[in-house]
Amino acid sequence: MHLNLALPAPDPSRSHLAETRPRHLQAWLERLPVANLHASAQALLLSLAAQNRQVLAEDTRQKLLELYRLTVHSLASTIKLQISGAALPLAEKQHQLATLARELLIELANGYKIVLQTSSGRLLSFRGKPDQAQTMQRILSANSRLLTLCYEGYADVPAGLWSEIHQIYRYAIHQNVQDDVIADTPPASVSQLYRLCLLIATADPYRLTQGEVSKVLDLLRLYGDVAQIQPPTPPLQTDGLFFISPDADQPPLPLFRHTGTTDPVHDYFFNTMELARRLHQLLTRLKAGESAAQLGLPGYADEATYQGLLQRLVRNWGHAPTRYFNRRGGAHDAVELCTGIRAIHTFLLAADCDPDTAHRSAFDSGEISISTISALGRNHRTDAIATHWTVVNDSASGLALHKRNSTSVNLKVGEVVAVRSPLLQCWNIGVVRWLRNSPADRIEFGLQMLSPNPQPVWIRNAAGRIRTNQPALLLPASPILQLPQQLLVPHGIYVPGIPLELSAVTNRSILPVKMLEHTHNFDLFEFKEIS
Repeated sequence: MHLNLALPAPDPSRSHLAETRPRHLQAWLERLPVANLHASAQALLLSLAAQNRQVLAEDTRQKLLELYRLTVHSLASTIKLQISGAALPLAEKQHQLATLARELLIELANGYKIVLQTSSGRLLSFRGKPDQAQTMQRILSANSRLLTLCYEGYADVPAGLWSEIHQIYRYAIHQNVQDDVIADTPPASVSQLYRLCLLIATADPYRLTQGEVSKVLDLLRLYGDVAQIQPPTPPLQTDGLFFISPDADQPPLPLFRHTGTTDPVHDYFFNTMELARRLHQLLTRLKAGESAAQLGLPGYADEATYQGLLQRLVRNWGHAPTRYFNRRGGAHDAVELCTGIRAIHTFLLAADCDPDTAHRSAFDSGEISISTISALGRNHRTDAIATHWTVVNDSASGLALHKRNSTSVNLKVGEVVAVRSPLLQCWNIGVVRWLRNSPADRIEFGLQMLSPNPQPVWIRNAAGRIRTNQPALLLPASPILQLPQQLLVPHGIYVPGIPLELSAVTNRSILPVKMLEHTHNFDLFEFKEIS
């Protein structure tokens, strides 16, 4: 099998930036100002990129790369922690760090690709298969970290990355080293790393909330090996099956979406059904009251939101998704948007006070701001900002919106938002279900709509941690949509079985009866009046 890897072009003019003596490089790496992430990452990138563009002996290049590797991994992991919980768009400093981390991982993979391409071109390799297996493992290790970093920041995967991930795996099979264990860096083999890349891509990462990519990776280290690559034999069903064309620059595609022909020699399927079964068993045991420690899971698995993550992963890996409404594209209508329960509550109160004024001002400028002081909130002041977005496509159940980056936007997957058309006075409530920051100066996200005609109310849990009045959104019953009345409250107000005080025109006591959605941002539940 002939390798066709993308390699950097030689550039001798940059030789002064590269330290090619291993002992001196080790000393230089130890002197990097690790407390200054930006300076360290920039210096490391200049040096590594320069080395990759010089002609070096293969043994020397390999030794230098092994020295660079741990430092690059450490810096990239630290940067990932800094951006994993950040809302979009990233602040300028965070954006620069994320870009540096991605470029560092690309250059680290480039170095090992040069070694692999050189060794594969020899008719007789005196280095032997174990060294080639290690080189391929190093490439996929860097690529898997790059993939994870892109998904953590909701950024596009670099062009050509998937093509090379597939190519390295196929070459490892050709050399019969795909399962060789490289003990110093888990995952330990090419096949394990390849499976990890496939699984994180099929977890629908742009729909994961901030920080959930790392939780999925923790789960895959425990259960990921049960997912299997198999020949493309005609399946009895498409649930839990993904189509992989190794010649294409794309991740696995759910089999039910594959409409072309299948090459039985080169193409293959990725089967995640057994993984979905294992996670479903795990979910059942958590719901039955077993603790994370009893199940061998991290402590955060005891949080209620972890069960929601497991439910979504079981759907992704065990069931073919169903679209109930067709999308319509190309509308390019303008809408106004505000984010967060508090901001939405503020705009709804303002609309109730003077709907004509609120409607007229909504589209007079790029954004509008409203400040309110509420007696019920005991002088709690809220400053709310609404911004303008463009509709990419819509359906009966949701919208896809986009706009150029704006510092006034603060978006996360799972955030509650309200949208309003210039043709309509009322706000509609939805939840951000997926998010993309690509290209770098544009944000696009998908919105699932909830029950229409929300009403601003105040909620108080006299027995909870937060005992003051808090803004909430009452979603009236909708006979047409067959939806009962629901309440959307900030996370932390809801406690199972505890009555709440609901204040609007009148005060009443309510009791939550059915939790519909529980996230780090909000709780949505059905309720009944008890007095």
